[in-house]
Amino acid sequence: VEVFVDGRRGAPLASVRPDGVIVAEFDIIADAVTWIADELKKRSPVLKGRYRDNHVLLANNAHVNPAGRLPEAEEYVFLSPTPYARKIEMGKMQMRVKDTDRVYQRVNAAARRRFSNIARINFTYRPAFVRGSRKSERAPAITIRPR
Repeated sequence: VEVFVDGRRGAPLASVRPDGVIVAEFDIIADAVTWIADELKKRSPVLKGRYRDNHVLLANNAHVNPAGRLPEAEEYVFLSPTPYARKIEMGKMQMRVKDTDRVYQRVNAAARRRFSNIARINFTYRPAFVRGSRKSERAPAITIRPR
């Protein structure tokens, strides 16, 4: 949250003039993005951790750090550039852990329930350049468009 007291960013609230104004701006899209990033990590199957640690965030198609300050964007997209991300999503990987399929679809459904009032959140497949490959493959993705 950023607070402006009489137009001054970060000024103490007690410094407001009798006829002054206090404005608080909340970055609620950042809350949604952070929550989705955390859920993708929590719900990712782990053998060596490559899939769990390789969820990428794009803001208007530029890589950004979900833990850092988010730039304003028309669209944010999470996807996984690991070569087996689509197989995990479709349940075609033999895993020792239960409920390892549909990671992006499950997080998408939970995010829609939680943040539908502030953003349009959808599951899709997007082209992603897979590490170690020269071609792009379709990877599961969550798109976030602020309302």
